[in-house]
Amino acid sequence: MDFVFFLHRPGRLTADAALGALEAWSRARTPLGRLAVERGLLKVSDVMRVLDHQASAQPSPRFGEAAVVLGLLNADDVVQLLRAQQEALTPVERHLVRQGALRADELPELWWRYLAWTRSD
Repeated sequence: MDFVFFLHRPGRLTADAALGALEAWSRARTPLGRLAVERGLLKVSDVMRVLDHQASAQPSPRFGEAAVVLGLLNADDVVQLLRAQQEALTPVERHLVRQGALRADELPELWWRYLAWTRSD
């Protein structure tokens, strides 16, 4: 996300392109409940319990927090699921290339500039 901010800040990327890429990136995330079922950590009925708990609690906890409160997962399980969720994500810059906001051959140079920018603050 910082990379998108970096590109938008000097005007290299329009706000619409930045938001479009971030929305696509966010939609591509596999829900934690689905990952937990796929890995055999939860049953579908457990996921439904967590979702019910989230709907009734104020403020609504995140899925992993609710699953721990209900005793369905432990903190280590949640960390592993979050790591798997993150590793499965397509990097946001690929979404920018897909929507035509960037060219793939530009990415290495832009990443070097981004790294220099992050170290200059």
